[in-house]
Amino acid sequence: MPRSWNFTQCILCLTRAPSRRKQANLKLIVCIRTIHAQSDATYGMPRVRAELMEQRWIVSRQHVARLMRMQTSFIIAIAAVNTLVLLLAAAARQWA
Repeated sequence: MPRSWNFTQCILCLTRAPSRRKQANLKLIVCIRTIHAQSDATYGMPRVRAELMEQRWIVSRQHVARLMRMQTSFIIAIAAVNTLVLLLAAAARQWA
């Protein structure tokens, strides 16, 4: 938030409903995850976008790729944390 904002602007910013674009992106992410899961995680951006176009979504290649990349980086971060937890647990068992 800019330093020039006052307290009221800050509170309004935090309490307002998500924008239409954010709501549409959330719906699109749900569709992308569903399509990706139904393909046993084998579909990439081109096939996912083709499926979305069949479902009457109008989206660009870049938009689908960006949303898929955002989801992948989130999943990779979770996997890294889970791996770290497993490694720490194994080390704790070894020293116990």
